[in-house]
Amino acid sequence: MGADTWGGQVIDYTEYEDLAGELTRRYGAEPFDVVLDAYGNQELFNYCAGFLKPEGVYDAASIHYEGYALWSVFKAGMTLLWNGLRPKASWLGGTGRTWIAVSMMDPGAEMMERLTKMFGEGKVRVVVDSEWPFEKVPDAYDTLISGHAKGKVIVKVGDD
Repeated sequence: MGADTWGGQVIDYTEYEDLAGELTRRYGAEPFDVVLDAYGNQELFNYCAGFLKPEGVYDAASIHYEGYALWSVFKAGMTLLWNGLRPKASWLGGTGRTWIAVSMMDPGAEMMERLTKMFGEGKVRVVVDSEWPFEKVPDAYDTLISGHAKGKVIVKVGDD
């Protein structure tokens, strides 16, 4: 969750020392049906019971990597596996909510058509932090792993 959209407003998650607490404060009385975490904030999933309905789904794009060294990638992979296998029962260490990863889903043609229509109608938009020429991939990478990108980091390959 590099940025989250609340009422059309983009909010930098780093503004909140306790993001899960802030979401619980704002939305605990009327929790979400679904949370789409585009950043991969494991702590947010761990505390999602405060702002996500019991039958709700926590849908993560992935898990945020601490870095791209082999150990970090392995650790993120193990966290993905654990989130999918962990019990829902809170007394067994679960959140009481269903966790899925976007990368593990098969949206199917109908869902892709609905999503395309929503983009066309302006109901869904992509927030872009920055665009980089291919020659500056290391700079784009630094922006990406800084954890402070306020949207997608795009690397242009070629002239188009």
